[in-house]
Amino acid sequence: MPPRLDLSDVYSPAYRQELHDFKHYIGILLRQIFLRNFVASGRLAQHPAPWFADPANHPTPTAFHFTRRLFEYLADCGELSEVGGHWSPAPTLTDADPEDSNIEAYLNDHPHNRRMYDFLRGVRDVSPRMLFQGEDSLLTMVMDDFHKSMALWEDLMERASVKAPGHDVILRALKQLMASSPLPITVFEGGAGIGAALRFALQDPEFRALSKKIGHYAFTDISLSLIKLGRAWIRRHDPETLADRMTFKVVNLDKMELPEAFLQPQSVNAIVCENVLHDVTDFGYTLNKFHSMLKPGGSLIVTMAFRQRPRDFFMFEFMQSSFHSYFNAKLEPGFRETYGWLTAGDWERSLKRAGFSRIDFYPEEQDMPTWVFGGLVAWK
Repeated sequence: MPPRLDLSDVYSPAYRQELHDFKHYIGILLRQIFLRNFVASGRLAQHPAPWFADPANHPTPTAFHFTRRLFEYLADCGELSEVGGHWSPAPTLTDADPEDSNIEAYLNDHPHNRRMYDFLRGVRDVSPRMLFQGEDSLLTMVMDDFHKSMALWEDLMERASVKAPGHDVILRALKQLMASSPLPITVFEGGAGIGAALRFALQDPEFRALSKKIGHYAFTDISLSLIKLGRAWIRRHDPETLADRMTFKVVNLDKMELPEAFLQPQSVNAIVCENVLHDVTDFGYTLNKFHSMLKPGGSLIVTMAFRQRPRDFFMFEFMQSSFHSYFNAKLEPGFRETYGWLTAGDWERSLKRAGFSRIDFYPEEQDMPTWVFGGLVAWK
């Protein structure tokens, strides 16, 4: 087995500051959502605490789970408590930036983050429709302004600074595999979207030079529109005719109706999933299929955020928590305990049950409360 990847340069003081800023400004957005939708509207005073905990009082599972997680986050921060059977905000729970002037000043100094924060502010602005009308925030934003929302989404997937370590996990794991393989390798990417992982990798000169080792790369996603965006970008930035060795195909990871080349067991050297496996319905089924597809010694390369306590984590999943797809999973005690992103423990137990022999976490488990975002490489 190859050695662990070295990501010491990725988990850096500069990245720590990115996370600190994100937690601060997204924390402001979350408090705005709470104050505007539950306090100013009178809903918090109108209903007792148990009312909010009843799924029947919310238009969709998404609205219910988002509300529950928002309340858990504020309670874990010490800013929301149950008093006399009602939820009661602490005096410190205020809107620290009602005109967005502070976040605008920050974005003027950090223009690389503007599109990411613009998208997240859009989620805040459509939150009443998600919470009380049952809409999906992403679909709502796309319907309201298709071209603007898709441009923001594409930029978010490719350049969001907080999830940057995942791109390095994929890049370095693939480079390690290509450099050590005497034969061309076969790669299957599920949930590839716009191709953010490959876009990042193709900007690395060493990866471009090694990419001739890729004999076949299956680029798949559930959305044909996103596949087309990814394919167009790759063809424009194509090194050594990589696009000619790629298959672009719609694949639903819940059904695993795969291209013919991957239907046979032990046909793939590496499987790549960037921030997508938390959305599959039957986690165990998908992992079992992946294990079957991999050749002996093959690797599953996955990126994600690792679930932590609410006050340290909800900021990082608040956008996803406003999407309907985030709550489709089949929960399974001991293996998948929560909707959305999983704990490292759930990942380890599920991967071992599927037959994976070695699992390398990035960052290591003791560092996850600090870094949150990263990935894993699991070996067959």
